[in-house]
Amino acid sequence: MSTMAYVHPRERQQEVLDTVVRNAARLLAVVAYATAVVVAVLILAPVVFHGSEATADIAPGPATVTYTTAPGDTPAAIAAGHGIPLAELYALNPQLQGLPSRGEQLVVGLR
Repeated sequence: MSTMAYVHPRERQQEVLDTVVRNAARLLAVVAYATAVVVAVLILAPVVFHGSEATADIAPGPATVTYTTAPGDTPAAIAAGHGIPLAELYALNPQLQGLPSRGEQLVVGLR
C-alpha cells in the first residue's frame, strides 16, 4: 500500500498558477514572433512579388575610343600614335597578346 504526502490546497494552487504564468509567457513570445513574421511578409511582399517602383538615373560610363588595326601595326606604334603609354594600351586591352591581328578592334582611350 502506498502513502501519499499531504499537499495543502494553497500550495497546489500556487503550482498551478506558476505553470499558467510560465505557459502564458511562452505563448505570448510565440504570438509576438508570429506577428513580426506576418508584418514583415506584408511589408516585403509588394517588393518581392512586384518589384520596386523606385528608379534611379545612372549616368552612363565613359565611352571607349577604339582603333581598328592595320597590317604592320605594333602595340608600341598604336600607343604612340594615340599618345598613351604602352602599359595603358595593354591595361585597356587585356586580351592583347603579342602583335594584334589585322582588323582587330583595340581600345585606345576613354571619352
